[in-house]
Amino acid sequence: MDQLSYSDSKTIKQHIMLPQLPPKPETLSPLPAEKQGISADHCEIITNIPPDLPFPTLHPEYATDFFKNKYGGALPSVPMPDYIEWLPNPKIKEFLNNQRLLDGYIREIYRPEFQEIEEHINQIGVQQKEAAAKILEKYIEPETGILAVLRENESKICEYHDKLKEFDQAQIEMYESLQELSKSGILEIYQKRIHDNERECQNILKKIDKDEKLTDSQLQELLSEYGHIREKWHLNNLYVSSIRSGKIKGL
Repeated sequence: MDQLSYSDSKTIKQHIMLPQLPPKPETLSPLPAEKQGISADHCEIITNIPPDLPFPTLHPEYATDFFKNKYGGALPSVPMPDYIEWLPNPKIKEFLNNQRLLDGYIREIYRPEFQEIEEHINQIGVQQKEAAAKILEKYIEPETGILAVLRENESKICEYHDKLKEFDQAQIEMYESLQELSKSGILEIYQKRIHDNERECQNILKKIDKDEKLTDSQLQELLSEYGHIREKWHLNNLYVSSIRSGKIKGL
């Protein structure tokens, strides 16, 4: 059986169909050989398990490393049948350019190797399914599962939001209460009192002016009330003046 030339061999290698594998994790550690059911040497080059995952994975160079390890550190040249030398160059080029035919030929030549690769990939798939089942069981466990913990945390978060709303409302009420103790709030209170004093005094004067049947004692009582209210009016004005002038400290 003849060997292909270097250029033809390189072309065939480029057409070898390798399994589509996931991206290689940055940090990988070898999985124990006994968990893989293969030799320790093969395990070191083709199978890894990230420390944070409960199942093994395959790195992207798995198939290439497998062939290199099996054939002394280099990819093998693809042997060609004896009758290839009787084929015209156009037929050879047609063969090399036919992806489906070339893949089928290479798979047939290296059938044992591809079967071993496929078996190992299937074995990894089984282990991943078993790990996924355990993860799901742990997730849905009624009392201590992740789902139960999430629901409990969700309940606590809702309770926290309710407490937060109550706190916000209490803050608003506290602000409104403290607002009355501010300088502007106190001024507003005393100004309202002054306004009320003036209104009460005006009402007394109107009553005296309109009621001609007032007795001396009634008139004396109204005048006394007027003087009392007027005294409050002066005191309230004094407070307002003192607050505005800064005589009252702390405001």
